Amino acid sequence: MVDKPQFAMVLTLSPSSESLEALLGTLDAYRQAMEILDGTKGANLVALHEEAYEEIRSRTGLPSRMVRSSRARSPILR
Repeated sequence: MVDKPQFAMVLTLSPSSESLEALLGTLDAYRQAMEILDGTKGANLVALHEEAYEEIRSRTGLPSRMVRSSRARSPILR
């Protein structure tokens, strides 16, 4: 068995005010997506998709790839 390396890296980001605003907007939309998923009863990815995908897309404006990513990280599936 190979030991997993233990290290951390710290990066200091200096986004422009426009980039920071876009990043914070995306994080807020992702947070909204997680709140929508918290209100679902889906037990698997198919059920979550049917119940929440369109609502997340319309309410948050997130691209499809990020909606699929939020589904995969939903605590409902864990």
